[in-house]
Amino acid sequence: ATSRLVAIVPQKEETEQDSDGDESDEVGVYVQTKPPGFLLIPLGYEDDIRAVPGSDDVADEAMVDAAEAIIRNQHIDFNQVSFENPALKTFLNYLESVAP
Repeated sequence: ATSRLVAIVPQKEETEQDSDGDESDEVGVYVQTKPPGFLLIPLGYEDDIRAVPGSDDVADEAMVDAAEAIIRNQHIDFNQVSFENPALKTFLNYLESVAP
């Protein structure tokens, strides 16, 4: 493992009132939708930051409309089972090797 300089951004807990349909509760029950914690954003080193050549180019309206049409009409069939988890595969291979 290596060290990395990161920015730590606090993340506030988000809750919403539980709507289980029971109206008799005087005190509302809240369900956590996002846990509190910290977001770690890796920061670049000084030599990682550089000027991007040609950054003055701006897309015209026709190019933006064409890109939006492509994205809007894109249909990707994603099946998470088709991607292997190498760490899990290594662990399962180890379990098979030590099993009696």
